[in-house]
Amino acid sequence: EEVTITRMLDKVLKRSDAIDKESLCILAGQRVWHLRLTLHFLADAGNMLDCACLAGIVALRHFRRPEVEVIGEDEVIVVSVLTNLEDRVLTALIA
Repeated sequence: EEVTITRMLDKVLKRSDAIDKESLCILAGQRVWHLRLTLHFLADAGNMLDCACLAGIVALRHFRRPEVEVIGEDEVIVVSVLTNLEDRVLTALIA
């Protein structure tokens, strides 16, 4: 069942417009952002695939790529890093 969910989720997320794949490129042909989506299921009431697809799309739509600066060919510096993440999550949960 895990393999089936993984394959279906992979197919759904690749076909969706949840994230702009072009924006993950840092340096053409050399460096890209790598995203990993990990889902943990606490219970299975028969809707596991639907919940996984929804959670994956929401997580990718919420993702904000940090700004980077490329110096030369070998050095990449992360310019902006998200701060106060806990405050934003708490605000989102309260609202």
